[in-house]
Amino acid sequence: MARLEARFARNIAVSACAVLLGWPTAGPLKACARSSCRQPASQEQTAEILTTVRFSIAETGQAEEFRAGIPAVWGTLLVGNRRQPGTGESKRIVLTAVDSRFRPLWSRPLAGTRATAALAVDAGRDGFVIAGFARLRGGWGETAVLLRLDSQGHELWRRVFPGAGHTRAWALAPRPQGGWLLTGDTRPRSDAPSDLWLAATDADGVRLWERRFGGPGKDAGRALAVVPDGSFVVAGYRQGQDRGDIDGWLMALTADGRSRWERTVGDPELQEAFFTLTRNGADLVAAGQQGRPGAASAVLAAAFGADGSARWRECYQGAGASMVFAARALEDGGLLLAGETVSPPQKNHQVLLLQIDRRGSTRRWRTLGGRNWERALALADTPDGDLLIAGFVKSVQSAGFTPLLMNIDSLDLPPH
Repeated sequence: MARLEARFARNIAVSACAVLLGWPTAGPLKACARSSCRQPASQEQTAEILTTVRFSIAETGQAEEFRAGIPAVWGTLLVGNRRQPGTGESKRIVLTAVDSRFRPLWSRPLAGTRATAALAVDAGRDGFVIAGFARLRGGWGETAVLLRLDSQGHELWRRVFPGAGHTRAWALAPRPQGGWLLTGDTRPRSDAPSDLWLAATDADGVRLWERRFGGPGKDAGRALAVVPDGSFVVAGYRQGQDRGDIDGWLMALTADGRSRWERTVGDPELQEAFFTLTRNGADLVAAGQQGRPGAASAVLAAAFGADGSARWRECYQGAGASMVFAARALEDGGLLLAGETVSPPQKNHQVLLLQIDRRGSTRRWRTLGGRNWERALALADTPDGDLLIAGFVKSVQSAGFTPLLMNIDSLDLPPH
């Protein structure tokens, strides 16, 4: 990647909210006003793409989006979902294996409704673990699902977590003690507000404990990060008592699921949510979106110390609405965020790559794609060390979705 340094030597400045230091270590953190999120410079650049793969439906076993990409000894496992025709709702989990040149090796459907996260076990040599959710028999309610697969994608076991009756798993992480952590949301019925849901399992997926956190509004966990001492942090959002404003929510818990501290990032005039979380050295960086109801959203990112003390907070606004769904820590202490941005005047939905430094200042803002609706849902490595962006694309000429895979090495990123 260093050979491309000269091509992208000029950083693209995106002035964001001023870096805030010395925040209190408890209580809600005041949000930056969205009006202070400045747009990127007019000369923003579009990254070059080594390979863009728009698979046919037949090649991916009817998958219409990729939620995760996992490197394996034979290539990459792409975990996707098939949508219900006419509704947009996910109907089935589908696996697609590709080799180092992104040629499909095999495709395999799995019983279930939707995959949301996936991890490799021993670099894929010992298989994979997938989290998601499935509908209960009779069509009433949903249950969180944890699937264990062998290295060829065959199901070894399946564990379900009904929770309060409607439960969805949105994130998955390994426990340092062995086993798995899941987070998401749960509620007693479809029209009730949700609580943040947590569960821990052993290596065989047997539930060790289950926890619920929440108030009168809608609360959910969307991302997990494990701390070296065995504790972990959950990121998501919570809703106030009046069920109006939504705040970004970060909560640290002990290894057995007891709350250590929690922080909210909120403002009465803004709705905010964290969709991804990553460890960046000793700090934790949560990212998602911020905006007023009915207005274009901005990318939101905030860093916290291991004790919950706030390091910095930034918001980033492109020419149109922007949001991120995936994050990757970089070796230089920076961060790579991926998601979607809307580019006027045609209002094209394009893949967004946002690179920030260790203090949250923007280094690069890149858009990828053309006239279609394209969204990044995950970042992954290839066996050759390049970067994969997985998501979906919806053609302007078609009513359907197809999975999207981009192979990028032209951002001159430091190793991750």
